[in-house]
Amino acid sequence: MTSDQVKSLQADNIPSGQHPGLTALGITPTTLEAVLPTYLYRYRKGGQYADQEARAIAGGRA
Repeated sequence: MTSDQVKSLQADNIPSGQHPGLTALGITPTTLEAVLPTYLYRYRKGGQYADQEARAIAGGRA
């Protein structure tokens, strides 16, 4: 752990409500459940290119 990380952990990083939130900044929040599958797509069973391989085999290209 670096000294900068230790300094960062000494202060709370919880929003106080004293500053503008996401809406005021024009940011639409998205749930983790909506985004997470796109991050994990490459780690699914069969790997990142499994769908492409299946299409190639079905189309007669190996």
